[in-house]
Parts: sequence; C-alpha cells; structure tokens
Amino acid sequence: MRLTKSGGRIEDPEDLRLVAPYVRAMLRIPSARWSRFIPWLVAIVVIGEAVRVGIYISSGRWGWALYRLASGTFFLGFFLWWRRLRTKLAATAQVNGIDVDSRT
Repeated sequence: MRLTKSGGRIEDPEDLRLVAPYVRAMLRIPSARWSRFIPWLVAIVVIGEAVRVGIYISSGRWGWALYRLASGTFFLGFFLWWRRLRTKLAATAQVNGIDVDSRT
C-alpha cells in the first residue's frame, strides 16, 4: 500500500507487478466521463446541506443543524481524502508507466 501511495518509482519488478492491478482498478472508478462531474455533484450536495442547516437554525432546531453540519463535514472530509488518494495513485501510475486503460 505504501508503494502505491508514494507517487515515486517502484524499482522491484515483482512489486510493480503486484501494485499495477490495484492502481488500475482504483483509477478506473469512476470513469473518465464521470470524473469531471464529481466536483459539481459534491458542490450541489454541500450547498443543499448548507441550505438545510440554515432552515434548521432559523426554526430553532439546533440539534438537527449540528447533526447535519457533522455529517456534511464527514462527507466533505471523505471526498477530499478520496481525491488525494487518487492523485497519489495517478502519480504512481505515471511515474512507473502503468497503463490505466489496459485490463492486464
């Protein structure tokens, strides 16, 4: 796992043979078509949650507002972690010449 997230060159051919299928599988999800829409979808979810929190606060439901803020923060944190992981995997694939589109 450390090799895949390093973003550097993998010297041992056996390690590269083991790491390449994992990197390919992780970078295939989501497809290239969906990758450009994901930031917009996340923005819509975050804005929707912000509106919902505003409505809860204005009606005095602080418990629900805090719950929604916590769940929204968790969602945003997960998205940022996932994006950072994909960036590191893409760097590893590029440096080591792993073809992400091939199935072998």
